[in-house]
Amino acid sequence: MSKLRKISIKNITLLMFILLMTTTLGTVGFIVFSKWMGSAEAIANEMAEELSRDITRDIEDYIGNPESINLAHEAMIRKGIVDIYDPSDRERFFLSVLGSYSGESIYSFSFGTEKGEYYGARRNPEGGTEVMRNDAGTDGNSWYYSVTDSMRAGDIAMKAGKFDPRTRAWYIAAKAAGTSVFSPIYKHFVIEDMTLSAALPVYNEDGTLKGVLGTHMTLGGINEFLSRLASERGAKAAIIEKDSGLLIANSTGAPNFTVNQDGTLDRITLQDFGDESLANAWNYASGSGTYGLDLKEEGLHVHYLEFARSGIDWMIVTTIPSSLFTAGIFENMKLAGLYVAAAFILSILVYLVMTRRLLGPIDSLISTTVSLSEGDLTKRATVFRDDEIGRMARSFNDMAETINELFETMEHKVVERTQELAENKDRLQLILDSTVEAIFGTDEGGNCVFCNKSGIRMLGYDSQDELLGRNLHDLIHHSSKDGEPITKEGCRILTAARKGEGTHSEDEVFWRADGTPVEIEYNAYPQVMDGKIVGIVITFIDNSAKKRDEEKIRHLSYHDSLTGLYNRKYLEDEISRMDVASLLPVSVIYGDVNGLKLSNDIFGHSAGDELLKKSAEILKGVIGDRGIIARVGGDEFMVLLPNTGTDETLGMMAEIRKAYQKENIEAIKTGISMGFDTCDSESQSIGRTVANAEFEMYKEKTLSRKTHDSDMVTRIIMKLFDRSHTVMTHSFNVSDLCQKIGRALQLSDSKVKKLRDAGFLHDIGKVVFEDRLLERTGKLVGVDRKIYQQHVLAGYRILNSFEDTAGIAEVVLAHHERWDGTGYPRGLSEEEIPLLSRIIAVAEGFDLLKRNGLTEADASMEMISRAGTKYDPRITRIFIEKVLELDIISLEDKAI
Repeated sequence: MSKLRKISIKNITLLMFILLMTTTLGTVGFIVFSKWMGSAEAIANEMAEELSRDITRDIEDYIGNPESINLAHEAMIRKGIVDIYDPSDRERFFLSVLGSYSGESIYSFSFGTEKGEYYGARRNPEGGTEVMRNDAGTDGNSWYYSVTDSMRAGDIAMKAGKFDPRTRAWYIAAKAAGTSVFSPIYKHFVIEDMTLSAALPVYNEDGTLKGVLGTHMTLGGINEFLSRLASERGAKAAIIEKDSGLLIANSTGAPNFTVNQDGTLDRITLQDFGDESLANAWNYASGSGTYGLDLKEEGLHVHYLEFARSGIDWMIVTTIPSSLFTAGIFENMKLAGLYVAAAFILSILVYLVMTRRLLGPIDSLISTTVSLSEGDLTKRATVFRDDEIGRMARSFNDMAETINELFETMEHKVVERTQELAENKDRLQLILDSTVEAIFGTDEGGNCVFCNKSGIRMLGYDSQDELLGRNLHDLIHHSSKDGEPITKEGCRILTAARKGEGTHSEDEVFWRADGTPVEIEYNAYPQVMDGKIVGIVITFIDNSAKKRDEEKIRHLSYHDSLTGLYNRKYLEDEISRMDVASLLPVSVIYGDVNGLKLSNDIFGHSAGDELLKKSAEILKGVIGDRGIIARVGGDEFMVLLPNTGTDETLGMMAEIRKAYQKENIEAIKTGISMGFDTCDSESQSIGRTVANAEFEMYKEKTLSRKTHDSDMVTRIIMKLFDRSHTVMTHSFNVSDLCQKIGRALQLSDSKVKKLRDAGFLHDIGKVVFEDRLLERTGKLVGVDRKIYQQHVLAGYRILNSFEDTAGIAEVVLAHHERWDGTGYPRGLSEEEIPLLSRIIAVAEGFDLLKRNGLTEADASMEMISRAGTKYDPRITRIFIEKVLELDIISLEDKAI
């Protein structure tokens, strides 16, 4: 030990430098190498996992379509929407479904019955589409037909042999499972490829099996995306059957099977297909029963991922060679080692030279420090050079001078510091009192040591003196908002202080001086001095307004702003909560308000809004608190009814329809199309019940559309007639004159009927007028004229909205066009104007002249004067001569 003390600082520094450099370089090199290797392994593992996930995603997409096809169309066969025994209905159904999925993987869509019949559509080897049929008419043989332009079976393309779908693996698997299932893999009957079928049993209403719906696909396409995904990463991948080890697909391009001379397939296992890395990975995993471990001794990063579905138990195996990432690391480490060794040696040489030159003046500095330590404050160090040691000597001299001055002025400085502390305290209190936030502090026992003005005001006190020294937990934080006591052990502020942690809360209250609570948001932090907790500082704000705003936002996020009902988001949350056995049976009513679009188009969105609000009132009046009502779309409503069976639900629907019969919005008779379904078993989800109810609603809406449309037009025209007897008389007169003119022109009976109806309804658009315009007299000008001209557009929109009147909408739109092209709304002229519109113009013009007091002869002369400008000359002449039976020549002479 004594020998070590005699070693010079220079030598000790040199030894420490060498030791430090060696340790640092070794440690850094080890860390860098470990990080490089770890990063390489992590990247490889991540890449293998990502590849497996991408493969899984693409497999999901690949096999998902067949299963989705079955699930999407099963109800159409089960409910009889598609009559499987109607050739026209059946063939259009299968061809349209197969045509909707153009991918080459899906080659057939079919339905086999429990009677052994087999129907469907397929893609033949040439890529064309054919109809499949196998029933008593084909004597149990499978016949294939070409497809006509009308989506029907055409000529026989091929007659195959006997075929019974009930013997096929996909049919047997679906029948046994009772749900959607995938078949075992089998060979395509024409193409040299493996095939997989998605099968779904279809049951009758009594629960008996009706048959099995099958969508059949080839598996060759999986190789393509497997090869693409693996090659992008320099990896290899294979998909195998987990139990048998037989290949389904691989990324190497090697075959997954061989075809025998008799056309059968020999499946290849992963061990036999020729890729050593994938074979080793599978041998290790299947032998050990462990999946997910890397074969590092083999230089491989391996990832295993199971892919299981009903009828499918596959394993995805991916391998990435370690050499992709580690080869460059070893080369870089060798080169880095050479550079580090050279730099290390050079550093030692430079260090030795510089220490000998630079550390000489230290002896003088040491001598001076010894004198200073002995009390000689006048001693100063000699400055040899203007380098670091020279600056150190100057700094030492400055320090000595400063120490000397401090001794001389220490008493004066103590006084000054005492005054500054007092000023700082006052300044701190001013800052605290200037903040908007309330702030108070306590000692370690929770007793108040200060409180700013905001805190005093918010807590309802007059001065800080009322709080100082008092325990603030007992004074302001003793209870929750509902009066439940808060113990000191349960107080979050005191608990955080004991642990030396900060805490935050926005759901508690402080109690004011008058005993009322105030909702606050606070932050509490301990005060620490010399490692010891000496108190707590709490900042807080009044949180009442924020709570109210949050509650308002929460309300808006779950309610429809127009009707006040719940919205779709709230309903979706309720559906998930309601899917429990204790609430069964659960019924769902799905409704669609009739006439909303028409009301918006004709009377404006304010009328449509009124219709929706009235619908909400009706639903709330009938349902009450027995269920949850929500507006889920523009004109769609849905009702969830827990613990409600079919009979009770039907009763509610009857009450709703009865209530709608009593309501009218503008001229629109309100109504609603409804469907419902009841979930009385845990095997059926509420989501499926909602879908069934929506389907039933659309079915009712479709079936009742024609009756509703006819009733709606009648109600609108009668509403107009109730408001104006003049318009009603005019409509009957014009209709009668139109019918007579049509017969005079020898039009067909169907055109005469269409003309009569158009004449009767030609002014239906006036239903949007105010009453003052309905009974107008004299010529309209300005804004009133523009408003009046809109009635033809309104009439067009009304009539075009219904199937029965759509054919006369164009006629009504053009009945104010003029022969000379100056009419409205489009400025048509002569033959551009529809014939029936020109006839209505003549009939209407004559009736208006008669209504203004002219005799039949005077009205006829006025009509003649307007022929060729306003009216069609030929129709005007035929009207006067054949309908009115007047001599047009004598009338013209009389006019002259």
